[in-house]
Amino acid sequence: MVTKSILFEYFTGNSSVLQKRMIENWLENEKNRNLYYEWLAEWESEYPQYVTDVENKLDEYLFKIENTNKRKLTITYNYELKPSFKTQRFLGYAVAIILVISLFVSILPVSYIFNKQITTDYGEIKQVRLPDGSELTLYSNSKLTWNRLNFENQRIVYLDGEANFDIKYKHDATKFKVKTKNEVTIIVYGTEFRFFTRERGSKVELNKGVIKLHYKEGKSKKTIALNPGESISLNKENRLTERSTFNPSRNIELKKHRFVFDNTPLSELKNLISENFGLGIIIPDKEIEKLTLTGTYTGNNLNELINSLSAVTGLNFYRHHGRIYIVPY
Repeated sequence: MVTKSILFEYFTGNSSVLQKRMIENWLENEKNRNLYYEWLAEWESEYPQYVTDVENKLDEYLFKIENTNKRKLTITYNYELKPSFKTQRFLGYAVAIILVISLFVSILPVSYIFNKQITTDYGEIKQVRLPDGSELTLYSNSKLTWNRLNFENQRIVYLDGEANFDIKYKHDATKFKVKTKNEVTIIVYGTEFRFFTRERGSKVELNKGVIKLHYKEGKSKKTIALNPGESISLNKENRLTERSTFNPSRNIELKKHRFVFDNTPLSELKNLISENFGLGIIIPDKEIEKLTLTGTYTGNNLNELINSLSAVTGLNFYRHHGRIYIVPY
């Protein structure tokens, strides 16, 4: 008598010669063949013969599928065993799922699948809420990235550009970190701060709370703790260029598309306009470059900003071939 356990042994390839002959004789009965197919489907579902690897290329899957379809399971020279309808449908679903996953992985880069990235265009500001409840304002021409899978455990974001952070404090939670490509890291202990990091250097302004700035200057690793109202500036070589105080209310104005100047020379506009609006600034007169600006100016767009600056300074700001020239009227 052929039982389910004997057939399961046969499917795994562990049957004796006597058992194989017994199965061959048993399969001569049509009712037994139907039972055989049912038990074969049950065995295949309980003992999968492979584990799907979605990282493989689509061509590799198609090759396996094509060769699998050509195989036939035979018991004797007289019988050809074909999968049952249920088994065929199960395999069809599995193949479809594999193909969809493979196409998804092959089309999208791995970094997109595992990382969440938010960017802003020139002149654009976005409000962002992180998975841990922290909030930030991402300023013009900036990029913020974090890992979708382990953010809750690590609480690390990567910033390229400029942002104002409002970090949510969590008791016994991992300290929040902001990292940059030039090896500057801010470790946060529940606080509000503004962080600027671009090719020309980095700058952090602490509104309230406690943060520590870690950076690498040459081969030396350095750490600076900031108090509320303090500002730290580093150049592109990560050398400390300035440590000063500021009015934290200034950063509130920046969230409203306003630019705040405090005896800022016009030469600084070259960086500001380039980084926020993507245009170069030309000031032919060196004496004009030395003029300073003080005050808060609205800049929802570039035209609004330069019109405000032109009215205050009495200078002519005009565009020509993708640049802005500042000259006397």
